[in-house]
Amino acid sequence: MYSIATGLAITFDLEHLIDITPDAPILKSPTPGQTPWGGGPNFTLRYMDAVLLDNRILYYYEAASQEGCNELRVTEVALETGAAKAKAS
Repeated sequence: MYSIATGLAITFDLEHLIDITPDAPILKSPTPGQTPWGGGPNFTLRYMDAVLLDNRILYYYEAASQEGCNELRVTEVALETGAAKAKAS
């Protein structure tokens, strides 16, 4: 198991990626747990996707939990207010 934080890349041709966060990840789990082998905190946040639904965006992703495992989560962001509500699933 690895601690995998999320960076950001862009592409203009769908073949070549440009890493725009080369020095540090842009997103990490807000609830890091310990790696099972005692290697330090697990900040994994990966496999993110966004769905536009009515007047909100639902972000689905896998994130590290405080229990030392990964879980699927969804965060809902209201477009008019920018308020976010996170839920573990």
